[in-house]
Amino acid sequence: MSCDRFLLILKCWHFANNLEDSGEDKLFKIRTILRPLVNSFQEYIIPGKNLIIDESMIHWRGVLDFASIHIKNKKHKYGVKLYKLCCVSGYILNFKIYTGKGDSSCGVGHAEAVINILMNPYFGIGRPPFCDNFYTTLNVAENILKNKTNRRCYPKSMNSKKLKKGEVYALQKGNVKVIKWMDKRPVSMLSTCSNHNATLIEIGKTQRNGDAVKKPLCVLDYNNTKKGVDFRLVK
Repeated sequence: MSCDRFLLILKCWHFANNLEDSGEDKLFKIRTILRPLVNSFQEYIIPGKNLIIDESMIHWRGVLDFASIHIKNKKHKYGVKLYKLCCVSGYILNFKIYTGKGDSSCGVGHAEAVINILMNPYFGIGRPPFCDNFYTTLNVAENILKNKTNRRCYPKSMNSKKLKKGEVYALQKGNVKVIKWMDKRPVSMLSTCSNHNATLIEIGKTQRNGDAVKKPLCVLDYNNTKKGVDFRLVK
């Protein structure tokens, strides 16, 4: 097949009937592809205990009916934002394409809406999702706990607590724990995992003065689980 022939077929390739488009779904033209993809991911991939939620960019500099955004610290700085749920091995289990400011559930914050959509197939089975500070709210943590799973975030209430390097401080409200640990800079976590506390664990390394390097278990769990997303960025 010639290149011109291929490009012509690609240009005319449609997955939906434009006459059925009500204009309410900004992803209408590819919705019939997205559903089977996600269903296949969840049918054939059996994730481990921990899951990770993060964002990626699909490179795009063209015109779209919805938001094309710019994130300076991503590999592809311009494009379409993709929220994804991954397992530790790097496989995608679920994803959501960001289509603009109105893209959230009524009465629910955007971060909480994203988590509810991505985690919905995995609520009630005890698989904790890990995420960064974008999803940091107590309401989100309590909602995740209510659905019998776990996660952590970044609480503003800990900002005023001053710690020396290596010190750790923790607060607890119900089953939600706030943990702040001083590394080279403050590291704050919000967790609903029962085994996360202010105890420091040796990681098998030593400092220049010979003292063992220690970190909270919640930090170790987050770093290990985050590899599932970082793995996808490796060529």
